[in-house]
Parts: sequence; structure tokens; C-alpha cells
Amino acid sequence: MGTYVYKIFQYFPYIHVNAERGSGKSLLMEVLSAICFNGQLYTEASEAVLFRDTHANSRTQFLDEVERLWKTTSVINSILNSGYAKSGNVPRLDTRGKLKQFNTYSPKMFAGIQRISDTLTDRSIKVLIVKKLKDEKIKRYIVNNQTMELQVRLRDDLYLFGLKYANEIAKLYETHVESFQALDHLSNRKFDIWIPMILLADIVDIERGDQQTTIRDEMISYSESDVEYQKVLDAETNETCKLLTALIEIVNDWTPMRIENDKDNYYSNSGDFKDIGTKTKLTQKLKKLDVSCEVKNIDGNSTRLYKINLDSLKDLTARYVGEV
Repeated sequence: MGTYVYKIFQYFPYIHVNAERGSGKSLLMEVLSAICFNGQLYTEASEAVLFRDTHANSRTQFLDEVERLWKTTSVINSILNSGYAKSGNVPRLDTRGKLKQFNTYSPKMFAGIQRISDTLTDRSIKVLIVKKLKDEKIKRYIVNNQTMELQVRLRDDLYLFGLKYANEIAKLYETHVESFQALDHLSNRKFDIWIPMILLADIVDIERGDQQTTIRDEMISYSESDVEYQKVLDAETNETCKLLTALIEIVNDWTPMRIENDKDNYYSNSGDFKDIGTKTKLTQKLKKLDVSCEVKNIDGNSTRLYKINLDSLKDLTARYVGEV
């Protein structure tokens, strides 16, 4: 539904389908690409194809085995990093040698086995799917005349949905977003990408007209799970979150710590901080967290002393990790 009205929104989320081989990722994308707005499934594509197709056709793009695309060129990352926002563009020279801005904004779904970058995670709603059991029976997807007729009917209904509700959705988006209830768990970019989904859920609930559990309730519940997953992921992979968590542990312990040499460094020894390496690199990273460093002579030895600003630590931890 959202792919038929996505241009109303300033931001529109990517869908990241994460699953092991044989779980049906490719089949899911094949089914959806046939009914979404201008859907196109890619297993291999150059960066020029991706941004030119989006610019010319407002394409809903389905990128299978997305890890393979990333290995092709780093430019694809810039297309994906910008394409969730209406302002997303990449500059290129046209056939006459003149600079032209190509718009990268369009709905996108990508599937893969591996974890995606932090930047793309911030722009995505993650969907986990699992492989079916051997005794689970599902109807096999076969593209025949009956299937194609159903796809045509569904696309027609979705076009009519867009024509009927676009103005109402745009008005809600422009005037009521800030007053939405039960969204305190969403902040910054997560708020931006979830709002289109929740607005669409509101429209569906109005059309249903019953007072049972609403699609909006289910969407908000899923967004809460998405935020909790992001917190866990950040704690495991985000360097800033890991450093803040380590600093909180040190402060709570209140045991003075002397770094005798690099190999005894608390951070270097931890498997989470293998890339920090030297005390100089540690000092540079901690400085971003308002941890200052002084070199003083203690017992005839040149010693680094780190000073932690507790107010800054509490503030940064609340912003990036959670309440202290």
C-alpha cells in the first residue's frame, strides 16, 4: 500500500528481510514485486541502473542477495544511504557532459543473510523470517494466467487506494504527526521512518470500522520490538555504545585503574575493542565522549590520567544507550 503513496512522505522506510538460505526471501520478493508500485526485482544491478531506474520510473526496488551488490561498488551504498529520503540525490554527468541530480528516493526492500551496516539499519524496518518445517504445508506459488489476473486486480485496487486516500494521508502527515500518541519510544530517524507505516495503519483501521485490536496497535507493538532490537544491536556492534557501557562499568566500580602498557589496556584486552589498539587511539575516541586526558609525572613515570565528566557521561548514555 505504502509504495503507491510514498511520495507524500519526507521519509519512507526500507524493509530488510533477514533470514538463512532456504527461508523464502527470494520468493517473498518475487511475490511482492509483482503487486507493488512499479516493482522490479534485481539480483544483479549496476549503480547506474539503480539510480537511473529510480529517477525515471519511481521504481519500487527489490534487491536480492544484497551483500553481493555491496561488493560491486561502494557507490551503491551511497544510493541506499540517501534513497530513503525525498531529498536523496546523486550527482552525475548526463550524456551532454552537464551535471545532473538523479533522485534516489523510492521504496526499497532488500534481502540477505548477513547483518547490514548501522547506517542502513537506521533507515530500515527489519523483518525476520524462518525456514518452514518439513511437515508444514503451503500452497506453491506458480505464475500462471490465474495468478497474473489476481496481480492485475490487486494493482488496480492499490491504484484506487492511492487516488482515494492520498489527500487525506497528506493532510494527516502535514498537520497531525507531532500529536500522535503512544510513540514516545520512537526518536529521531526511527520516528521518521515509522510514521508512514502508522498513518497507513490508521487509514486501514478507519476503513475496517471495528473496535477490535487495530492494525495501528500491532504496528506500534512491532515498532517497539524494532527499537529494542536496535538497542541490543547497538550494544553489541556500535563503538560509541560499547565505550559508554564500559565507562559506566568503570564509574560504578569506582576502582582507580592504571594502564601500564597497551597489552594490559582494559579496552584492548576486551574482544569488543580489538580495533582501538594504542593508548593514543583510545584517548582520541574517549575525547569525543568528553573524557579528557592529562599526562602527569607519577613516581617518576609519565602517566596518562583520564578525567570522566559524569554529567556528560550520563547525558550521552541516555542518548545512545538508554537511561542510566
